[in-house]
Amino acid sequence: MPSRPDPLFAVAERLILSLYDGGILSPAVLERVIASLAGTRWETRSDSRANDQRSLPEVVVSVMMPGKALDNVDQDYAAVIDHIVGAAKETARPVSSDDRRATGKPRKRSAAPPIGNDDAPESELLEQLAGTRATSNKKAKPSRAGRNTQAGSGFNPLQNAAPPKKR
Repeated sequence: MPSRPDPLFAVAERLILSLYDGGILSPAVLERVIASLAGTRWETRSDSRANDQRSLPEVVVSVMMPGKALDNVDQDYAAVIDHIVGAAKETARPVSSDDRRATGKPRKRSAAPPIGNDDAPESELLEQLAGTRATSNKKAKPSRAGRNTQAGSGFNPLQNAAPPKKR
């Protein structure tokens, strides 16, 4: 007897591919969608494709790892899904009343385990997703005094503003 496809996966797949085709799928949106549908069997295979003929794993990997080549899509897809679903399950764990009574406050999550340097791009992505990335010297923010003296390169909506033309 063939196994029945997971209906939750079909909904998740259609949602992710629709957001991707619409051009509004960002890593933050994708992370929220995957985390909210954590009970889905993500290893389910399907034939659905995006408008540019990418499969769901290719879409997930290209959105979450934009500079990464699509050589090991299945492995990268599984790593991204496992990371997001694992983080969602960890934050959704209910705190028992025994935990609160023992310490007087809810328990904090433990720090993420150190990641090896064998695959720098994957470890960098996992650090970014976990929010444990340490700032390096070259990416350190300038001091407040240094920011005031530098010309702002941010977006200024009034830079080229002109009054509306009268008819």
